Amino acid sequence: MSRIFCALILSALLIPHALSSEPLFIQKFLFLKSHDPREISFVYEDGSKLRGVYSGISWDAVWDLSTASGSQWFNVNYDADNGLILNHLSRDIQFKLVGQVDNHPLKRLLSLCLKRAGGSSIGRNRCLNAHDRLIDVEIERAYKLLEDAGEDVGDLRKAWENFSSRQYAYIRQLYSKFQGSKWAYISMEDVVEIDETHLDMLNNWIGRLLSNRPDLSDIE
Repeated sequence: MSRIFCALILSALLIPHALSSEPLFIQKFLFLKSHDPREISFVYEDGSKLRGVYSGISWDAVWDLSTASGSQWFNVNYDADNGLILNHLSRDIQFKLVGQVDNHPLKRLLSLCLKRAGGSSIGRNRCLNAHDRLIDVEIERAYKLLEDAGEDVGDLRKAWENFSSRQYAYIRQLYSKFQGSKWAYISMEDVVEIDETHLDMLNNWIGRLLSNRPDLSDIE
């Protein structure tokens, strides 16, 4: 990504109302290979890999990508409204990665933001708060995907809301006893860890459902 585009992304992350259809991440990726069941891999321009479960594309179309000659390049777009969307650069192919995604752009965006913040406690806290707002969006997206797959998650959602609110309350109470600006971002690190752990569990369930239910090819 260009430095200008990185700066735009980081600015969007730090603005509360920017959680919408505004693109937070756009980058060109190279298709690597598909895996059974229903997983697909790409390579970032820096050589690291992106891997996840695909939705919104048929197995035949994925097989066609795997057997096509030449390099298959995609733009990968992430925004809060639509999640992770992949668009082929020269063919009319678009689909999503859902569930657990290895090397998700969210983690890369957080790393960029923290790098920009440097040693600033305020800056780090802003990065973590912005990241956690996106994690909350992804948790809601995961619950909707499970519901669309026919899963009854009402009780699970209520249990999570009760558990997480109690955890957040304790974190606020604990760190309010300490002096120094660093405790604001350290407490936020704890909140992020709680939320990311829950999201990982939900996304693992989504991946397993999609991998074992061929009829769920188009949940988004």
